[in-house]
Amino acid sequence: MGSQKEPSAHERQLVALGRTLQALREGETVDALVEATLGYLESEFDYVLTWIGLYEHSDHKIQGKGGKTPGGDVALLKQRITLNPGDLFEQVVVQQRPLGVPDLREETRAGDWRKVAQKMNVQGAIIFPIRHKEQCFGVTMLGSSLWGVSPHSDEKARLSTVLGSLAAAIYQMEQENRRQQTKRPDEPLLVLLTKLRSLPTLKQRLELVVTETQRFIAPSRTNIYWFEPQQQYFWRRVSSSTLHGNTDEQAMGITAQEISGFYQTLAADQ
Repeated sequence: MGSQKEPSAHERQLVALGRTLQALREGETVDALVEATLGYLESEFDYVLTWIGLYEHSDHKIQGKGGKTPGGDVALLKQRITLNPGDLFEQVVVQQRPLGVPDLREETRAGDWRKVAQKMNVQGAIIFPIRHKEQCFGVTMLGSSLWGVSPHSDEKARLSTVLGSLAAAIYQMEQENRRQQTKRPDEPLLVLLTKLRSLPTLKQRLELVVTETQRFIAPSRTNIYWFEPQQQYFWRRVSSSTLHGNTDEQAMGITAQEISGFYQTLAADQ
Protein backbone atom coordinates (compact mmCIF):
# COMPACT_ATOMS: atom_id res chain seq x y z
CA MET A 1 0.00 0.00 0.00
CA GLY A 2 1.23 3.46 -0.84
CA SER A 3 1.65 6.10 1.81
CA GLN A 4 -1.31 8.37 2.45
CA LYS A 5 -1.02 11.71 0.72
CA GLU A 6 -0.69 14.71 3.00
CA PRO A 7 -3.49 17.26 2.59
CA SER A 8 -2.50 20.40 0.74
CA ALA A 9 -2.58 23.86 2.31
CA HIS A 10 -5.78 24.61 0.41
CA GLU A 11 -7.42 21.45 1.69
CA ARG A 12 -6.44 22.29 5.27
CA GLN A 13 -7.95 25.73 4.83
CA LEU A 14 -11.22 24.22 3.63
CA VAL A 15 -11.31 21.85 6.60
CA ALA A 16 -10.73 24.70 9.07
CA LEU A 17 -13.36 26.82 7.34
CA GLY A 18 -15.87 23.98 7.40
CA ARG A 19 -15.33 23.34 11.11
CA THR A 20 -15.78 27.02 11.90
CA LEU A 21 -18.97 27.32 9.88
CA GLN A 22 -20.34 24.26 11.67
CA ALA A 23 -19.46 25.83 15.04
CA LEU A 24 -21.29 29.00 13.99
CA ARG A 25 -24.36 26.99 13.00
CA GLU A 26 -24.39 25.09 16.28
CA GLY A 27 -23.37 27.88 18.69
CA GLU A 28 -25.99 28.58 21.35
CA THR A 29 -24.73 31.93 22.65
CA VAL A 30 -23.27 35.06 21.08
CA ASP A 31 -20.10 34.61 23.13
CA ALA A 32 -19.67 31.09 21.72
CA LEU A 33 -20.08 32.44 18.19
CA VAL A 34 -17.50 35.17 18.77
CA GLU A 35 -15.08 32.71 20.37
CA ALA A 36 -15.32 30.35 17.37
CA THR A 37 -14.75 33.23 14.96
CA LEU A 38 -11.76 34.59 16.87
CA GLY A 39 -10.24 31.13 17.06
CA TYR A 40 -10.50 30.80 13.29
CA LEU A 41 -9.05 34.25 12.58
CA GLU A 42 -6.12 33.75 14.94
CA SER A 43 -5.21 30.30 13.62
CA GLU A 44 -5.78 30.84 9.90
CA PHE A 45 -4.53 34.39 9.31
CA ASP A 46 -1.15 35.95 9.97
CA TYR A 47 -2.15 39.10 11.83
CA VAL A 48 -0.67 40.34 15.09
CA LEU A 49 -3.86 42.12 16.09
CA THR A 50 -7.30 40.52 16.03
CA TRP A 51 -10.38 42.13 17.56
CA ILE A 52 -14.15 41.76 17.40
CA GLY A 53 -16.60 44.32 18.74
CA LEU A 54 -20.39 44.03 18.57
CA TYR A 55 -22.55 47.01 17.74
CA GLU A 56 -25.13 48.16 20.29
CA HIS A 57 -27.83 49.84 18.22
CA SER A 58 -29.65 51.56 21.07
CA ASP A 59 -26.54 53.34 22.42
CA HIS A 60 -24.57 53.63 19.15
CA LYS A 61 -21.60 51.99 20.82
CA ILE A 62 -19.36 49.01 20.18
CA GLN A 63 -18.82 46.44 22.92
CA GLY A 64 -15.45 44.75 22.63
CA LYS A 65 -15.78 40.97 22.80
CA GLY A 66 -12.12 39.94 22.74
CA GLY A 67 -9.17 39.18 20.53
CA LYS A 68 -5.39 39.32 20.71
CA THR A 69 -2.61 41.91 20.52
CA PRO A 70 1.18 41.58 20.18
CA GLY A 71 1.60 42.54 23.83
CA GLY A 72 -1.01 40.17 25.21
CA ASP A 73 -4.40 41.05 26.62
CA VAL A 74 -5.27 44.74 26.82
CA ALA A 75 -8.30 46.33 28.46
CA LEU A 76 -9.47 47.82 25.18
CA LEU A 77 -10.30 44.35 23.85
CA LYS A 78 -13.35 44.21 26.16
CA GLN A 79 -14.20 47.89 26.53
CA ARG A 80 -17.25 49.74 25.19
CA ILE A 81 -16.42 52.34 22.57
CA THR A 82 -18.71 55.28 21.86
CA LEU A 83 -19.06 55.91 18.13
CA ASN A 84 -18.67 59.52 17.05
CA PRO A 85 -19.07 61.02 13.57
CA GLY A 86 -15.85 60.65 11.61
CA ASP A 87 -14.49 57.73 13.65
CA LEU A 88 -13.18 54.72 11.75
CA PHE A 89 -15.55 52.28 13.40
CA GLU A 90 -18.52 54.58 12.98
CA GLN A 91 -17.74 54.83 9.28
CA VAL A 92 -17.62 51.03 8.91
CA VAL A 93 -20.85 50.54 10.90
CA VAL A 94 -22.76 53.14 8.90
CA GLN A 95 -21.39 52.39 5.43
CA GLN A 96 -21.11 48.62 6.04
CA ARG A 97 -17.99 48.37 3.88
CA PRO A 98 -14.44 47.24 4.78
CA LEU A 99 -11.93 49.99 5.49
CA GLY A 100 -8.16 49.79 5.12
CA VAL A 101 -5.80 51.78 7.36
CA PRO A 102 -2.20 52.10 6.07
CA ASP A 103 -0.75 52.89 9.51
CA LEU A 104 -2.90 52.57 12.61
CA ARG A 105 -0.22 54.37 14.64
CA GLU A 106 -0.86 57.59 12.72
CA GLU A 107 -4.63 57.31 12.41
CA THR A 108 -6.27 60.02 14.56
CA ARG A 109 -9.75 58.58 13.87
CA ALA A 110 -8.90 55.30 15.61
CA GLY A 111 -9.36 56.65 19.15
CA ASP A 112 -7.62 54.65 21.88
CA TRP A 113 -6.64 51.98 19.36
CA ARG A 114 -4.07 54.42 17.99
CA LYS A 115 -2.27 54.40 21.36
CA VAL A 116 -2.31 50.60 21.41
CA ALA A 117 -0.89 50.53 17.88
CA GLN A 118 1.88 52.96 18.81
CA LYS A 119 2.79 50.96 21.89
CA MET A 120 2.76 47.58 20.10
CA ASN A 121 3.94 48.66 16.65
CA VAL A 122 0.77 47.71 14.78
CA GLN A 123 0.81 49.37 11.37
CA GLY A 124 -1.47 48.25 8.54
CA ALA A 125 -5.03 47.36 9.60
CA ILE A 126 -8.30 46.33 7.98
CA ILE A 127 -11.71 46.84 9.59
CA PHE A 128 -14.56 44.65 8.35
CA PRO A 129 -18.27 45.04 9.09
CA ILE A 130 -20.13 42.07 10.54
CA ARG A 131 -23.30 42.43 8.49
CA HIS A 132 -26.38 40.50 7.44
CA LYS A 133 -29.56 41.63 5.65
CA GLU A 134 -28.31 45.23 5.39
CA GLN A 135 -27.83 45.34 9.17
CA CYS A 136 -24.48 45.79 10.90
CA PHE A 137 -23.91 43.70 14.02
CA GLY A 138 -20.33 44.73 14.74
CA VAL A 139 -16.82 45.09 13.38
CA THR A 140 -13.69 42.97 13.08
CA MET A 141 -10.24 44.54 13.01
CA LEU A 142 -7.11 42.78 11.82
CA GLY A 143 -3.73 44.48 12.23
CA SER A 144 -0.24 43.73 10.92
CA SER A 145 3.30 44.74 11.86
CA LEU A 146 3.76 45.74 8.21
CA TRP A 147 2.70 49.02 6.66
CA GLY A 148 -0.33 49.11 4.39
CA VAL A 149 -1.03 45.38 4.43
CA SER A 150 -4.08 44.11 2.55
CA PRO A 151 -5.60 40.60 2.43
CA HIS A 152 -5.36 38.56 -0.77
CA SER A 153 -8.50 37.67 -2.73
CA ASP A 154 -8.60 34.17 -1.22
CA GLU A 155 -8.31 35.62 2.30
CA LYS A 156 -11.06 38.11 1.54
CA ALA A 157 -13.35 35.33 0.37
CA ARG A 158 -12.80 33.27 3.53
CA LEU A 159 -13.15 36.33 5.78
CA SER A 160 -16.36 37.31 4.03
CA THR A 161 -17.75 33.79 4.44
CA VAL A 162 -16.94 33.51 8.15
CA LEU A 163 -17.98 37.04 9.14
CA GLY A 164 -21.16 36.74 7.09
CA SER A 165 -21.98 33.46 8.85
CA LEU A 166 -21.27 35.06 12.23
CA ALA A 167 -23.65 37.93 11.42
CA ALA A 168 -26.32 35.52 10.18
CA ALA A 169 -26.05 33.46 13.38
CA ILE A 170 -26.35 36.57 15.56
CA TYR A 171 -29.34 37.70 13.50
CA GLN A 172 -31.08 34.36 14.00
CA MET A 173 -30.46 34.51 17.75
CA GLU A 174 -31.91 38.02 17.96
CA GLN A 175 -34.96 36.94 15.96
CA GLU A 176 -35.50 33.95 18.25
CA ASN A 177 -35.17 36.15 21.34
CA ARG A 178 -37.76 38.55 19.95
CA ARG A 179 -40.07 35.66 19.14
CA GLN A 180 -39.81 34.28 22.66
CA GLN A 181 -40.35 37.70 24.21
CA THR A 182 -43.44 38.37 22.11
CA LYS A 183 -46.43 37.86 24.34
CA ARG A 184 -49.02 35.44 23.04
CA PRO A 185 -52.38 36.19 24.67
CA ASP A 186 -53.96 32.88 23.66
CA GLU A 187 -51.64 30.75 25.81
CA PRO A 188 -52.09 32.47 29.22
CA LEU A 189 -55.80 32.94 28.44
CA LEU A 190 -56.33 29.20 27.96
CA VAL A 191 -54.42 28.47 31.17
CA LEU A 192 -56.52 31.07 33.01
CA LEU A 193 -59.80 29.58 31.79
CA THR A 194 -58.70 26.15 32.98
CA LYS A 195 -57.80 27.49 36.43
CA LEU A 196 -61.05 29.44 36.74
CA ARG A 197 -63.11 26.27 36.39
CA SER A 198 -61.41 24.74 39.41
CA LEU A 199 -62.08 27.66 41.80
CA PRO A 200 -65.25 27.38 43.93
CA THR A 201 -66.09 31.06 44.58
CA LEU A 202 -66.52 34.18 42.47
CA LYS A 203 -64.14 36.10 44.74
CA GLN A 204 -61.34 33.63 44.11
CA ARG A 205 -61.97 33.76 40.37
CA LEU A 206 -61.85 37.54 40.27
CA GLU A 207 -58.65 37.58 42.30
CA LEU A 208 -57.09 35.13 39.86
CA VAL A 209 -58.11 37.33 36.89
CA VAL A 210 -56.43 40.31 38.57
CA THR A 211 -53.26 38.34 39.36
CA GLU A 212 -52.91 36.97 35.82
CA THR A 213 -53.62 40.40 34.29
CA GLN A 214 -50.84 41.90 36.39
CA ARG A 215 -48.45 39.16 35.34
CA PHE A 216 -49.20 39.36 31.62
CA ILE A 217 -49.64 43.10 31.02
CA ALA A 218 -47.55 44.33 34.00
CA PRO A 219 -49.54 47.52 34.75
CA SER A 220 -49.00 49.59 37.89
CA ARG A 221 -52.30 48.23 39.25
CA THR A 222 -55.36 46.30 38.15
CA ASN A 223 -58.87 46.95 39.49
CA ILE A 224 -62.17 45.20 38.83
CA TYR A 225 -65.28 47.35 39.30
CA TRP A 226 -68.86 46.13 39.82
CA PHE A 227 -71.73 48.25 38.50
CA GLU A 228 -74.77 49.20 40.57
CA PRO A 229 -77.42 50.26 38.00
CA GLN A 230 -79.81 51.82 40.51
CA GLN A 231 -77.16 54.08 42.00
CA GLN A 232 -75.33 54.53 38.68
CA TYR A 233 -72.12 53.68 40.52
CA PHE A 234 -69.08 51.48 39.89
CA TRP A 235 -67.62 50.09 43.11
CA ARG A 236 -64.22 48.51 43.27
CA ARG A 237 -64.57 44.84 44.04
CA VAL A 238 -60.99 43.56 43.64
CA SER A 239 -57.66 45.42 43.42
CA SER A 240 -54.14 44.19 42.84
CA SER A 241 -52.89 46.59 45.51
CA THR A 242 -55.07 45.16 48.27
CA LEU A 243 -54.31 41.61 47.16
CA HIS A 244 -50.65 42.21 47.96
CA GLY A 245 -51.31 44.08 51.20
CA ASN A 246 -50.48 47.53 49.80
CA THR A 247 -52.34 50.71 50.58
CA ASP A 248 -54.34 51.80 47.55
CA GLU A 249 -54.96 55.51 47.28
CA GLN A 250 -57.48 55.22 44.46
CA ALA A 251 -61.14 55.92 45.20
CA MET A 252 -63.25 52.95 46.16
CA GLY A 253 -65.76 53.76 43.44
CA ILE A 254 -66.59 55.85 40.38
CA THR A 255 -69.95 57.37 39.48
CA ALA A 256 -71.31 56.90 35.97
CA GLN A 257 -71.48 60.70 35.69
CA GLU A 258 -67.71 60.98 36.24
CA ILE A 259 -67.07 58.80 33.20
CA SER A 260 -70.21 59.58 31.24
CA GLY A 261 -68.68 59.11 27.80
CA PHE A 262 -67.15 55.78 28.74
CA TYR A 263 -70.37 54.72 30.48
CA GLN A 264 -72.47 55.52 27.38
CA THR A 265 -70.10 53.41 25.30
CA LEU A 266 -70.48 50.48 27.72
CA ALA A 267 -74.25 50.89 27.81
CA ALA A 268 -74.33 50.72 24.01
CA ASP A 269 -72.29 47.50 24.19
CA GLN A 270 -69.42 49.09 22.25
